[in-house]
Amino acid sequence: MKETEITVEVYDDVNLVIQKLLDLGFKKTCHFKLNDWYYTSLCDNNIVDYEKLMKNSFLVRQVIEDEENNSLCYKNKILDEAGNVLSEEKITVKIDDLGKTLKIFDMANLNCWCELKQDIHCYVKDDVDLGIQIIDGLGVFIEYEENESMKGLKDFEKINLMYSKIKGLGLNISKDYSCKKAYLKYLKDLKENA
Repeated sequence: MKETEITVEVYDDVNLVIQKLLDLGFKKTCHFKLNDWYYTSLCDNNIVDYEKLMKNSFLVRQVIEDEENNSLCYKNKILDEAGNVLSEEKITVKIDDLGKTLKIFDMANLNCWCELKQDIHCYVKDDVDLGIQIIDGLGVFIEYEENESMKGLKDFEKINLMYSKIKGLGLNISKDYSCKKAYLKYLKDLKENA
């Protein structure tokens, strides 16, 4: 199923972000850890552009909440002319053994071009459901996925609506509504290892 989401970087401290949400009447709904490993046959020490990299990558995902759930995912990102993500379609299958799955990709000589470790806190108020993401080595981000109230809107209308709601929180956020966290980490790691 195709869905639209936005991700913006937040330049405020996470404690301030959470306090601001609580002051605005948001309620915490969940907290979980998310660990992602992105694999591709591409990548050496040269930069690969985002669209090509994502179209040629698999994602191994570990979700730790009350219990651990692992999956293998392929994301088909739909981009606009400027390279912003308009929407994505995901295909996900459950995996039983995370260690063996990672070993298979390593033994197949696929490159793990990004490993993301995320601490996610979810907050909701009315029809606004936000994920506050604290990402090791990157910082704080807010993710907002479309919901039923946006049904029938075009992708850019959903994006504008979601961005305006996040902007209305009064936080110090990026103008980029399409932060590509895995790609940001990939570029940062390449720079640090150069």
